Amino acid sequence: MHITSFFFYLIQKRIREHAAMNMTGSAGQKRVPATFLKNLLVPLPPLETQQKIVSILEKAEETRKLRAQADELTQKLLQSVFLEMFGDPVKNSREWKLHKLGEIGNWTSGGTPSRSMPEYFHGEIPWFTAGELNDSYVYGSKEKITKEALNSSSAKLFPAGTMLIGMYDTAAFKMGILKNPASSNQACAAFSPKVEVINTLFALYLFKEMKDSFLSQRRGIRQKNLSQSIIKKFEVPVPPIELQKQFADMVQKIDQIKESQKQSSLETNNLFDALMQKAFTGKLVS
Repeated sequence: MHITSFFFYLIQKRIREHAAMNMTGSAGQKRVPATFLKNLLVPLPPLETQQKIVSILEKAEETRKLRAQADELTQKLLQSVFLEMFGDPVKNSREWKLHKLGEIGNWTSGGTPSRSMPEYFHGEIPWFTAGELNDSYVYGSKEKITKEALNSSSAKLFPAGTMLIGMYDTAAFKMGILKNPASSNQACAAFSPKVEVINTLFALYLFKEMKDSFLSQRRGIRQKNLSQSIIKKFEVPVPPIELQKQFADMVQKIDQIKESQKQSSLETNNLFDALMQKAFTGKLVS
């Protein structure tokens, strides 16, 4: 069998899902047993047909790679625009006025409703953990809590536009701007910028550029963490608000392009999956 043809067969969604159902081992150590592959029935068309299938699927795979590269270039464009407009924020090369983060916004944190009340986690209010933050806007969370959960715990309902910032371990200074009102656990700091001083989208890209500097100030031995008291002491350069808004307008326009790219990526992936299904059911080439 053509080795590349076999590779494309194995990466089909239905094959991977079937493999996952047959995993063995304990949690965190699960693996697909060798017997699964040994017993897997693989369609075996003539070698010439396999070569035609590989040729078509390789072209489709190249299209997927180009789509992913376009997404990456879009992100790099925003980083370049930021540095062109504001300079290196770590060095403060444009000599903007410095402010402590505690001075330019209000800070609080979330909380976790009692897990002994499972009904608290069957509500309508999005409840984020730090691991779900993606350095962009965040929409839906894995878990949703009830109003009763909010009232009976330290969890809070944050308004849309609040920036959540992870504080612990590998999620430290992962960020997410709430697209809708939501809550979070205590591993997230919640930052509400003073709109007359700093724009939320500008702050997101400012913090991205300064992330390594922030992380260097984590404390701890086994697990290096940040805290609100540490974060609020960080100093950042703050350009005039009108200049920040100009940058935010660019971000919003490019975000619209990214949404179109996301739809294009979805369509490309669906097409690739459809081609693979046809390829191994004899409907792609005769």
